[in-house]
Amino acid sequence: MLAFKMKKPQQEMGLERLLQGKIDDAKWGASGRDLIAKLDGMRGRMKEASQSYSEKGAEECREVFGRYQALAYKANFVCEGVDLKPLPFKWADAFDTSEVSSISDWNFERACVIFNLAAAISYLATHCDRGTAEGLKTACQLYQQSAGGLHEVHELVKAGAWSATADLASDTIQALESLMLAQAQKCFFEKAEGDGMKHKVLAMLSAECAALYGEVSLRIDEAKSRSRPISAMTAEWLDVVQWNKFLFEGLQAYYAAQTNVDAAEYGIALSRYTYATDQCARAVNACKQASPALQEVFQKWYAICKEAHTKMKKDNDNIYYEKVPDYKTLDPPERKCMVKPNPPVELGNLEDPVPLMGSLSVSEPPPPPFAAAEAAGVEQLVAMGFAKDKAEEALKKSGGSVQVAADLLVQQGI
Repeated sequence: MLAFKMKKPQQEMGLERLLQGKIDDAKWGASGRDLIAKLDGMRGRMKEASQSYSEKGAEECREVFGRYQALAYKANFVCEGVDLKPLPFKWADAFDTSEVSSISDWNFERACVIFNLAAAISYLATHCDRGTAEGLKTACQLYQQSAGGLHEVHELVKAGAWSATADLASDTIQALESLMLAQAQKCFFEKAEGDGMKHKVLAMLSAECAALYGEVSLRIDEAKSRSRPISAMTAEWLDVVQWNKFLFEGLQAYYAAQTNVDAAEYGIALSRYTYATDQCARAVNACKQASPALQEVFQKWYAICKEAHTKMKKDNDNIYYEKVPDYKTLDPPERKCMVKPNPPVELGNLEDPVPLMGSLSVSEPPPPPFAAAEAAGVEQLVAMGFAKDKAEEALKKSGGSVQVAADLLVQQGI
């Protein structure tokens, strides 16, 4: 299973210094100033987290990226009308760090951070223990979440009036998204195979794996021919995709052959067993430089396919005498996709920030109903242990600031 590299922010920003005094204080008040202060501190943590992650620290990376992208989402509204030209966000390409984009746009900043969020999630997925049912389930969920993060990056880039480094281009993002989905589908197959599900089900699941890995393989070939970013990954990283493509092309034929055996279609079964053995042999031969553990997986499936082929050929030669059709003339196995891009939880429930108005002139429109803005604050105060009615009263007195309201309640001994 594969993870992918992160992008790296290239400079210290000093957001608080650059933005304080420029946002509309009458509209946003203390909440706007508080947001900018949080942004400044969190971006420093985000920059540090973007340098590297390890099995121990990937969870923290995910938490930091998730929190920062949510703050950047709000900053897009709070900074409306502010000239961001003095505020270029500089990010290096994930695959070629010599390529740098410098763009003054909060959506660009957010796209880069979500890319890193998806990368951290993919890394976490590769460290799940797929030898257990729970580990397989978690890995599958994480790969789909990584794909969901990449999908959001693609949407932000499409909507942006800017051109970023090539790692955010459509071909790169779609190749990575397809890879994450292929790996999630592989987890489904491994779970179904471990549970001893019917041959037809396993044929459909493995056929979808073969198609997804085939799609990624084509995208990698295109990237190599055009010197696109993903082709800069290590040779082994790129080869793993090809090895899995060969393997699942074999497995879809193997399990389809099993269904033919169940239906007493022995000639067709032999044709499929022959193709399955050949494809698994290709995988074994291609991965000779891989780790022993990975080689063992491919060798196991080759042995299974070869044994089935040998037995079926003997039976057909001596018992059934059925004609063996050319594999290319057979209908491909039906596919069953069990995965889709699922947005990481960090991308959910993003709401436009509600302005906390200062003094209003007679000509200004009235503020929005307070009830709409206070609900989240009341919920936070109740979670801290304060009574709901007291929380509502304190929040009104504080002008909507949860922190000030909490201080008032503590002072009152409530």
